[in-house]
Amino acid sequence: MLDSFRIRAVTIKRNIKISAYLPKDYYKTDKKYPLLILFDGQYFFKFLDEDKRIIDFNSILESENRDFIVIAPHAPKEEMPDWRISELNPYYKGNIETVDSSLASNYAEYITNELIPMLKTKYRFSDEIYLLGYKDSAILSLYMLYAYSIYKGAMIFSPNLLECNHKVFEDIDQRFDTTKKIFIYQGGKDALDEEENLFYDLQSTISKGNAEYFILDYEQNLDNSAESMKSRLNVAFDMIIKKIFENKN
Repeated sequence: MLDSFRIRAVTIKRNIKISAYLPKDYYKTDKKYPLLILFDGQYFFKFLDEDKRIIDFNSILESENRDFIVIAPHAPKEEMPDWRISELNPYYKGNIETVDSSLASNYAEYITNELIPMLKTKYRFSDEIYLLGYKDSAILSLYMLYAYSIYKGAMIFSPNLLECNHKVFEDIDQRFDTTKKIFIYQGGKDALDEEENLFYDLQSTISKGNAEYFILDYEQNLDNSAESMKSRLNVAFDMIIKKIFENKN
């Protein structure tokens, strides 16, 4: 079941379009569901921005009977690429005259301390809150996973590490909570050598902390496109969410 709405986010100085997915039995029960925050919502739900859609995410959820709520904030329009990167990458190392990476920490703060509390008045969800990010929003998901205690885990797809300064590794090394659950995917078919090296630097940084639940998924024959991400989504769901809940039962 799909829902959608817009809100005025004064703190981050823009309107946000939200796509929401509710389990099919949501209105037939009073139970609370796990929550997944899915960044770049405009790329995942076809009932909004049809011409911009990349992945039919609600069909994936429904076909596997994923029993949780998904909240997908949309990024600013593609006509504002610098603003979008500013909002999603707190470690950006490119042209700082056009990109202000401080906006990313503001956005993370807004999602965590304003949006989620507001959503609790609208939807029934539990304290099991997860993140999912792709490319630039994968970097934001990484940052939020260790910066805020409320997030239990994250699914990180093709993190855009080439655009990050080295502080991303320092922060993970020093601040990462090893009880968090994390799945990281990268395709190798179109990866540059530098990109591969950074990906394995990320692996070794997290592994060094003996994370309780860390899964690395490197597929040599797949690229880092949205289509390849789509082929790995169910793997990520089963590893990072389904098995966790099975272990609790």
